[in-house]
Amino acid sequence: MTVMNLSLPEELKAFVDAQVEKAGFTTPEEYVRALLDEAREREDHRRDVRAKLLEAVEDDPIPMSDDEWDQVRANADRRALARWENEGGALAIQGR
Repeated sequence: MTVMNLSLPEELKAFVDAQVEKAGFTTPEEYVRALLDEAREREDHRRDVRAKLLEAVEDDPIPMSDDEWDQVRANADRRALARWENEGGALAIQGR
């Protein structure tokens, strides 16, 4: 494993220490590795989505009705709300 030293302002160091304790990590290094793993997973997911979107654009489109689009939007809204609630946030969903 390679070692990397990181300088942080005191305020950010205090935040990291609080997150380590709150999330149950044993060390700040473990917390930072988890953040980096999450960032890498998000980037991998973005790359996969981009590839699928490009593939879909190259294929012949399949028409969708307004009802089907409404279902897609409602499902996305439900998933977004669940994610925000699980992360302790609040999300206001406006009707369409």
